Amino acid sequence: IKNVEIIHREKENSHEVAIAEIDAEMVDYIVDEFGNIIKGSKDKPVKVKEYWVLVGSGLNWKLDDIKEVEE
Repeated sequence: IKNVEIIHREKENSHEVAIAEIDAEMVDYIVDEFGNIIKGSKDKPVKVKEYWVLVGSGLNWKLDDIKEVEE
């Protein structure tokens, strides 16, 4: 993970909504039942940007949604 930033926060009735922008680099690949890579690469990291929507109040928060941004 390269950066996490809260980019939006609002209060709705009895709870709050926060949106975190997450910039990361990761190894992303899919293997079949025999262990063969069928998509992606084990050796080449890819950059990703996601927006995580969190809902809650006080110490009780849950992840409500993840939106991936195509770059």
